[in-house]
This record gives sequence, C-alpha cells and structure tokens, in this order.
Amino acid sequence: MVMKQILDKSALILNICLLCVFFISCGKEEDNDTLVDRPELAGTMVEIPAGRFIRGSVSGLDIERPMDTITLENGYLMGATEVTNIEFCEFLNTSGVDAVGKMTTAGNGIQLLLAASDTARNGRFNRGIYHNGNQWQPVPGYEYYPAIYISWYGADEYCRWKGGRLPTEAEWEYAAGGAKPEPDKYAGTNDFGELGNYAWYNENSGGQSKPVGNKKPNDLGLYDMMGNVNEWCSDWFGKKYYEMSRDSGWLVNPPGPDSTIAAQSMFDPLTYYYPYVKGARKVFRGGSYVEAQTSGTEGTHRVAYRGHMLPYIVWNSYGFRLVKDL
Repeated sequence: MVMKQILDKSALILNICLLCVFFISCGKEEDNDTLVDRPELAGTMVEIPAGRFIRGSVSGLDIERPMDTITLENGYLMGATEVTNIEFCEFLNTSGVDAVGKMTTAGNGIQLLLAASDTARNGRFNRGIYHNGNQWQPVPGYEYYPAIYISWYGADEYCRWKGGRLPTEAEWEYAAGGAKPEPDKYAGTNDFGELGNYAWYNENSGGQSKPVGNKKPNDLGLYDMMGNVNEWCSDWFGKKYYEMSRDSGWLVNPPGPDSTIAAQSMFDPLTYYYPYVKGARKVFRGGSYVEAQTSGTEGTHRVAYRGHMLPYIVWNSYGFRLVKDL
C-alpha cells in the first residue's frame, strides 16, 4: 500500500512537470533553433521608385499629423535589411576606429560611433560587436544580426564610407509602406493580426534581436522595416514639422527641419517648432524588438510612427539601414 502511494505521488509529480514543460513551450513565440542566417541578403539593395504617398496618421501621435501627400521626385536604393554586425565591423576596422568606438567624423568632430555589446548594459544584450585585441568583430554566432548600440554618428559615417547616406524620414516611410499612394500600415500588411509575420517586437522576440531577414518582407522586398531594431534617419526632429510643411514647401522631397535655425526665447514661434534645443534630436523609425506592440493604433510598429533621440546615444535597440542615390 505504501509503495503504491509512493508510485502514485511520483506519477502525479511527473505529470505536473510534463504539463509545466508543455505550457512553457506553448508560451514561446519563437524558438531560436528555427532562425537562420541570411548572408546572401547582406549588402543587397532594393530599388525604390519615385512617387507620391500619404504621409502621417490620423489616429496616431500628434507629431504624425496632419496627413499630407508627399512627392519624392527621385528613385533611390535601400538596403534589403538593416546593416549587420559583420558589415559594420568591416567599416570599423578599415576606418581605424579606436577601441572605445570613437573617430573623427566628416562634419561633427570626434564622436562615439558605437558601444561594445559585451560591456554595454553589463552585457545583457550581447548580440552586437566587441573589440578583441586590435580589431572589432561580431560576437561569435551573431554575424548576421543587425548592428546594435550604434549612434546616429556611427550610422552616418558608415553610410558615407559605403558611398551612400541615411534615408530621409519621408524616404523611409514611403519605402516601408510599399511605395504605394496609400501606404501599408504595418510594412507588408494592413492587418494588425498579421504583424507578427513581418516584425519582431517584445511579445515575440524574447527580448533579444534576431538575425535579419527571418520575417516576411514587404511588397518591395525590404525585410524588418517593422521591428528588430529602430532605424536612424537623416532628419533632425521637429515637433511641428508636419504642421509647418505646407507653408514651407516641404511636401516635395522633404529634407527635414533646418537645424541651423535657433529659437531665441520661449516666446519665439520656433520654440513651438523645436520641442528641444535646436538641432538636438534625430529621427528614428520602425520600432524594435524591445517595444511592446499591444495596440493597432498607437503602437511603435507602424509605418507612420515617429521616434526621436539624441544622435550620440547608443542603445541595444538602435541600428540603421543604408540608402544610395540612383
């Protein structure tokens, strides 16, 4: 009898353990074993045609309004993926960037281009680049993950080195939306329920970046326009830039706010235009693997979403994508 009770209790414990394993496995959105490196995509460029599109969102953030038709008179090339660790390391080593991650930039003096991911934030997001001996290299196994802990200056210098540039905010939004007059809301789909097929965000990423090109591309063949890492754009950020565009001729090839304009006082109308010190922040787009996407209206993983940050900030969710003129 005692032995039977022991066996019954052991069987109960085993069943509970098996159920726990089952529910844990069911709760995993993505198993890293199903992910693959896509080296063939690194450096691949996609042609984006000239055209018009409706910029902004009527239901999003205040800084996404008003909606207007934007004209881009020239086509351009855009990276099929975000720039990867292995690509950025080639630039760092060729350019002689020091072990701290600094160099003299083209027009901004000495700046920090990146932080080493093995030490930044105590190595919690160690899927980027680190300095080993006398050179920079990707963390082993993460060669084709998006480069992270990249400042705007680092992104800008890489693009110059490649004979290209960062996309303007308008170019990014147009390409993400599929180069359509009425852009896709989620860079590949208008259905919020399908977002997980196109984007890495907090709910399906496990809180870590992923190798590029493992989700569906949008209609142009651009991968990870939503999620994985936020992508720096060339524009300075102006809170009321959209509002002022109609009167300032910024609906054709919009270049972003003029960072040389300085607000003189709290009563200056330009203070209304710049919410921070003149030329303080750069735009980033697309959302990342860090942010939660629980709302189809106000979440970060929308084509029209606008983010902004100081250009010298490096973070585990900041990366970029290359653009070249045709």
